[in-house]
Amino acid sequence: MKRIVYFCLIVISLVFISCVSISSEKNRNLIIDGYTVNEQDFGGCERWYAVDKYNYDDLFEKVRIQVGYFKDNNIGFVLYEDGTVGEEAYFSRKGLDLRWDWGIYESNGSTRCKYSFVIEPDGTGLYYDFSISDDGIAKPRGIYRCKKF
Repeated sequence: MKRIVYFCLIVISLVFISCVSISSEKNRNLIIDGYTVNEQDFGGCERWYAVDKYNYDDLFEKVRIQVGYFKDNNIGFVLYEDGTVGEEAYFSRKGLDLRWDWGIYESNGSTRCKYSFVIEPDGTGLYYDFSISDDGIAKPRGIYRCKKF
């Protein structure tokens, strides 16, 4: 019986330690639009990860997207899944919401974006795909739970 208890304590400790090391990792090299940048460049970065909103099994939740920005210049980035490769994004704070826009292009004299990701104050992440919109209006195509690293 003691062996089972010790085994369970060791497994729980290893899971806890691995979760802490993943979330505290703040010195990764990121490849953004083909350029390698370290997370500590430009004063460090703030980063969030998004998992499925309606998946309540925390042990097996899959990171779908990561978003962040560099503190010194507010240049944002979007990383796909739990990787280190992604795209540059325009980061802004709109009221209490955090917003990343990418795929920027000019259309009829105005600047538009193909994609947006918004984090609301309660941690809800909303992904918008404007590339299929004729009028620049879109409903969220994905809803996620976001957590800050």
